[in-house]
Amino acid sequence: MGHKKRAEILVKILRDKIASYETDSRSPYETDHATWDKQMMAIGSICIELGQINEQIRIAETLIEHRLDKSNLSYQHVLAAMLNSHGDPGDYARAEELEMQCVPYLEILGKDSPHAISSRIIIPTAMWIQRRQAEAKKSISETYDLIETMGRGKYSVYKDIEKKMVDEVVEDSKHKPELTRPSCSTPGETQFARFFDSL
Repeated sequence: MGHKKRAEILVKILRDKIASYETDSRSPYETDHATWDKQMMAIGSICIELGQINEQIRIAETLIEHRLDKSNLSYQHVLAAMLNSHGDPGDYARAEELEMQCVPYLEILGKDSPHAISSRIIIPTAMWIQRRQAEAKKSISETYDLIETMGRGKYSVYKDIEKKMVDEVVEDSKHKPELTRPSCSTPGETQFARFFDSL
């Protein structure tokens, strides 16, 4: 049995499991939200492997809609990263808008934290694709400054990783009229994968 077929079977098992939580009066996310949340994230992780971007986006939107803590913007951050990699007209403006709302939330851990830096990769990427190169370049320059700060603080271990991600975005811009996502995993993909691995 091939990898794709196994992945599809696992998705069906997880969907059937989620459906089993539904009662006459309560939806699956109301019956056992914590388990529903983890299993939806697992499905999202598998969709990454299957290349099902539209399904990834739908799952992220569902997780946002039904999250218990409305002040938690982590799923919104994931969705913005996915929209940036999707490539449909209008997605980039939406990604930028969603991610701009996430910046204060992600900077709680520090402006030079990996979470905040990932946000500063998503935003200029979306700007560049919308042909706002001057704004994108300014944002990238500020990001490099923050990465240098990272190297002198508690997040120094992440400096090389974050710099590599930004370098890939900049390098890509030299060869294409519009930016695409870095060749490494987007923040959204990474978060989905981490949740799946924790199950």
